[in-house]
Amino acid sequence: MPDITIGRLRGGLCAAWRDPATGRRRRYQLEARTRADAEAEALRLYRRLNPPPVGQTVAELWEAYQEERDGRQIATAMRYSGKSLLPHFGAYTPDQITTQMCRGYIAARRDKGIKDGSIWTELGHLRSVLNWAAKRGRIARAPYIERPPKPAPKDAG
Repeated sequence: MPDITIGRLRGGLCAAWRDPATGRRRRYQLEARTRADAEAEALRLYRRLNPPPVGQTVAELWEAYQEERDGRQIATAMRYSGKSLLPHFGAYTPDQITTQMCRGYIAARRDKGIKDGSIWTELGHLRSVLNWAAKRGRIARAPYIERPPKPAPKDAG
């Protein structure tokens, strides 16, 4: 989330933040008259003036997802999943991912002796990142990620 501050300017409210591209401070006069309205207007203004980059790769989305989830257990787990997923999918944009690519990944991992449960989890992490990106408006829609069938659980007894 951007670091937006609400302040006063010429008898009204304004929004200020550091420009992501240049690092310079930017300040914009707002029409809102209350702080709550100003915060909402400032966020809309920021998003309009700083849209997310178009054509982000899976690797860039993966990194952004991990940054947002930093400190949580999923971020640690994804660090390990990324070591095997990103060499295969990282350079592609989400709209380039096909079912055939997923099947190729599954076959390559099976050839290395990795079991279906691990592959299922890794592709689940990829699916989570792409769904997150679609919900955040970073991509138009998340592609279908084919996974191997989930293996039966091991007996605890």
